[in-house]
Amino acid sequence: MLRVPFNHEFENPDPDIKRQLTDPDIAGSAILAWAVKGCLEWQQRGIDPPEAVAESTAEYQAESDPLADFLEESCVVGEQYHVRAGQLCGAYSQWAQAAGLPKGERFNQTAFGLDMAKRFVKKARNVGAVYLGVGLLGDTTQTEYS
Repeated sequence: MLRVPFNHEFENPDPDIKRQLTDPDIAGSAILAWAVKGCLEWQQRGIDPPEAVAESTAEYQAESDPLADFLEESCVVGEQYHVRAGQLCGAYSQWAQAAGLPKGERFNQTAFGLDMAKRFVKKARNVGAVYLGVGLLGDTTQTEYS
């Protein structure tokens, strides 16, 4: 999904534009032809959004990332870090409650695990599942999980 910023203001908008765009005798076939041509180009080369669209989309994704605040406020990221999955999920639950997130907006254990597994490698170890590349802020017990 891409977010398109609509921040252009028209100095002299055409007062007749709505009629022109909705009149099938004027624009119907031209709009359909334009849409089909655009679809064919998209199928051939994919989407290549302009920089403003790419920036707006990245901003939207950051704003709507449900774990971004938790990771920023409670975690450290880097190759040297690792944390047990259960420990990380527990820390998230505590953080979400302290942050006042409504229960409907909080991840349950399964959803949390699925989202974290998209971001970090999850390995089975003798202590249980461990996420590699992330740790809890202030946890100085970065022992090697085998």
